[in-house]
Amino acid sequence: MFLSTTLAVQALAILSVVSSIQAATHTVNVGGLTSGNALSFDPSNISISPGDSVSFMFNAVHTASHASLTDPCSPASPSDFNFNGSPGAVFNQTFNTAGTFNFYCMLPGHCQAGMKGVILVGQGVAQSGSTAASSSPTTSPSSNSGGGIYGSVSGASTILGTAKLALLSAAVVMAAVTF
Repeated sequence: MFLSTTLAVQALAILSVVSSIQAATHTVNVGGLTSGNALSFDPSNISISPGDSVSFMFNAVHTASHASLTDPCSPASPSDFNFNGSPGAVFNQTFNTAGTFNFYCMLPGHCQAGMKGVILVGQGVAQSGSTAASSSPTTSPSSNSGGGIYGSVSGASTILGTAKLALLSAAVVMAAVTF
């Protein structure tokens, strides 16, 4: 009985730790609101974990477009996101796959003036055929296009949900055995 109670308590402790793991949202200002440079992303380089999201907040008319790994002022092929925004537009992009994702403003001369950046997901391995699964604009769809979720939609969140369910089931069984 002591062993089963101990196992139930341990299962509940693990469940509470697993439940506290959540993806983060990182903000990139498009159009230099905080840097004072209208032709910039702020920050231009960020490191995130798989499953995290980047929220592109537009402060002026610009794009936030997926760029090639070899030429940061050219579109990636395939290009997984191309957000066209005006002041007030917000677009959220979730990255479930580790990789290095360049982005830039496609408007003439903007990238050449330095309006480009890098999102390092996990350890930043090279991209290989990631595709966008769905979009997540928080303003009118007409002000944004493309994008959404990189990698498997059922990846980390499904694994996490399955782990929670298994631990909860184990805790219920252990509690039932003790009574």
